[in-house]
Formats: sequence, C-alpha cells, structure tokens
Amino acid sequence: MKVQALKVKVDSKLVPCQVNGEFVASSEGMEKYLTEEKEHTALFKKLSIENIPRNQNQKANVLSKLASVSFNHLTKEVLVEVLDAKSMDAQEINMIVGEEEDNWMTLYIKCSEEGLGLRDENEARTLRMKISQYVIEEGVMFKKSYLSRMLRCVGPL
Repeated sequence: MKVQALKVKVDSKLVPCQVNGEFVASSEGMEKYLTEEKEHTALFKKLSIENIPRNQNQKANVLSKLASVSFNHLTKEVLVEVLDAKSMDAQEINMIVGEEEDNWMTLYIKCSEEGLGLRDENEARTLRMKISQYVIEEGVMFKKSYLSRMLRCVGPL
C-alpha cells in the first residue's frame, strides 16, 4: 500500500526546472537538496512536478495573504525560532526495534499467514471478524480505519 505515483504542483518555476534539469543548481546548498531529492524520487515509479500559474493558484494566494494580515484583537507578538543547522546537515536518526516475544498480535499474524486451524466454529468466526480489521504490510501490522489512515499496531514497550 505504498505510494507509487506522485504528482507535485508548486507555485515556483525554479523548483520544477531545477528538478527536471532545465536549470543548474547555483549554490552548494542547493546541490545538496537536489541530491536528496533524487534519492527520494527514485522510490516512486512515476513522478511529475508541475508549475501552477499564478492565475490558477488564487485560493492559496488568498490564504497566504490572509495569514499575513494583522488583526487588532490578536497579540502583536512575533515568535521567532533560530535554527542552528540547516536541515540538510541534520543527523539522521534510525529507530531500532528488537524482536519481541509473543504479544496480542501474534495470533492474528499467524492466522492470517498460515490459516485459522481452529476447531471451534464460533471461535474461528470471531477471529475471522477481528482479523478482517487488520492488514499486514511488509511484516508490519496495521489496523484499518474509516476516517483516517491506517494505524500501526505496536506491542508492549
């Protein structure tokens, strides 16, 4: 259930032209962003980056102008966050999760991979109903949700 095709629409002409190779990256920092972009876009089977003309982007322009309008009843305090390092120079953090013993997901995973194998028909029916609420993607169990995206299932910490 991974994204295979991605369509990106941007309001800057510079971004799609640099990504498509029409413009050359002028600075060292921009070259880092482009190499990072190439690594991430290689994960998709199909990728298109388009420039949206200003006249077709009126809703976003109105929202951005509305956000910059000052209101008298709001505080005039401006919050500033100073970033010490560029986002490209930040260290990448990898989360390592060790193999767990049997937990509440073990029965669901075994039954969905190997079959139920239960003799009691009522118990098998109940388990089938519960299993239908979950999906396993690349060894990771997710709970299906109607109103939001799938929720990753975790065991005890």
